[in-house]
Amino acid sequence: MPPIDWSSILGLVAVALCLALSVVLFRAGSTGKGSNKLAVLLIIEAFALITNVIFIYLLEHTAETGSTIDDRVFSTLNFIHTGSDCLMLVLYPLFLATALNTKLTRPFNVKRVRMVLLGYSAVLFLA
Repeated sequence: MPPIDWSSILGLVAVALCLALSVVLFRAGSTGKGSNKLAVLLIIEAFALITNVIFIYLLEHTAETGSTIDDRVFSTLNFIHTGSDCLMLVLYPLFLATALNTKLTRPFNVKRVRMVLLGYSAVLFLA
């Protein structure tokens, strides 16, 4: 097993921060939709980060030992990471539209635009 390097530690710190901030937002945030959306977004970001940290750690381990990554592990990590990225693609504009309410972000409050984003991210996920 390779030693844990600084990039793995920073990745795990980022995951811990995402999860801690999401808990804070769920418990102490305002009752509006904005804080809840950001908390969900942070949880999804934590899943994307942890799969990335695990994947990099496994790649370093296989490079040192000369072994290969099991296809099921690789597929599972890829599925979770890609799904998290596609969900963030849908949720970031929605959260920004709720939080900022500017001329550029108002279209993302329209249900039709959100459905187009959802469809786009679903096609991207399945591709």
